[in-house]
Amino acid sequence: MITSAFKNELAEYTAGRITKVSLNSGAYVITAFTVKQVDNGTVTLNYLIPLGAVATVNRVEVKSSTVTISDHPVSIPIATDTLIVQVISVEE
Repeated sequence: MITSAFKNELAEYTAGRITKVSLNSGAYVITAFTVKQVDNGTVTLNYLIPLGAVATVNRVEVKSSTVTISDHPVSIPIATDTLIVQVISVEE
């Protein structure tokens, strides 16, 4: 069983690698996070999608400078400035 301390180390490493969030395969890229924190093996990202950036978010990719860390198909209409809270968990 992987210890919680090691899971937290992996989450810290992952958070350190995250440089951007790409929406809809690069149609809009976010590089500023209102929150990027690690707690108990979980990375939490908060970021703002401003009204007009995209009409609907269909794909969210969390990226480092070299690789895609996570990739999720979604359907989020953007009718106003939208705060997104995204959680990445390190699990055994």
